[in-house]
Amino acid sequence: MSAATSFDAWVDRGPFTALDLGIFRILFALSSLLLLPRPEAMSGLPDFLWKPPPGPFRLLDSPPPPAVVAGITVIQVLALVLVLLGVFTTVSSIAAALLFVVADGLGNGYGPIYHYILLAVVPLVLCWAGWGRRLSVDARRRPDDDRPVPQWPLRLLALCIAVAFATAGLAKLRAGWLDLDSQSTRSHFVSSFVVQGNDRFLAPLVSHLDSRPLWELLDWFTVALELLLLVAVVRWTWFVRALPVLVAFHVGVLLVLSIACAANVVAYGAFVRWSRWWPERPLRSPSPADLTAVGVGAAAIALGVNQVHLHAPATELYLKAAFVLGAGAVATVLCLRPRPARSTSG
Repeated sequence: MSAATSFDAWVDRGPFTALDLGIFRILFALSSLLLLPRPEAMSGLPDFLWKPPPGPFRLLDSPPPPAVVAGITVIQVLALVLVLLGVFTTVSSIAAALLFVVADGLGNGYGPIYHYILLAVVPLVLCWAGWGRRLSVDARRRPDDDRPVPQWPLRLLALCIAVAFATAGLAKLRAGWLDLDSQSTRSHFVSSFVVQGNDRFLAPLVSHLDSRPLWELLDWFTVALELLLLVAVVRWTWFVRALPVLVAFHVGVLLVLSIACAANVVAYGAFVRWSRWWPERPLRSPSPADLTAVGVGAAAIALGVNQVHLHAPATELYLKAAFVLGAGAVATVLCLRPRPARSTSG
């Protein structure tokens, strides 16, 4: 077997079904509506604070007018609702992804980096896997679509996540995180606890921790985790088993540093076999009217919660924390439930 043939076989190998992706599509759209970055919340800031990171937004001398930013947000919400309902799923997914890139770029233009980019990568990649072929209005129009689910988009998404972590790991490696006298994790904690006044969750308890070997071990663990994820992409079993470790890592970062990587844990949901919890014989197939009514209602609730944290910024961390801790609960359940018979979809 040639190298090209082996690579093609590896790319197309995977256990995920159309129902898995359909369930995740709904969860992703609702989560995105809850976590939607709101650059219009910063539109009243003075123009001299506009300092976007390297990229296309450097071409703008000042932020767009508030009306333009609000219009982008409205279109983004509409695109996500269409993804939720599964209406013209491929087109609406690409539109939602591009609008996430724009919203993320505008939000980052004032200095802080919000790390929402994975919410753009997910729909841009998974729309090619046919994640609108189940539990969608599109599926009602094409009820006999039984083609095999292409697995390469999921492999590509896993690679994107691994590369994102590897870039962070390489930056830490070059910054000297593995120097035995660095204790870089402790430096970040001290900056968060003392300078920024972060006293949430476990921070007050951790402030009394004075063990240099333990802090150095955390440095090494962080760098190793971020770099070794590239190795885990080689086999689905390795990558899927690495995800609970990543979720536990995010939970620890949340409880100690109050940094909630909610977008990350949403993206990890693409690799959960959600269909194992789906009833084998649903009572009836939902009609387009049913899907629309439930989807619009759920979207309205999600946007309502989003507006709450927009007008009360202190609640935003707790909303994201709920996502991270919820992902930790799901990961725990997945680890504790009996494993299915071994498959050949590595």
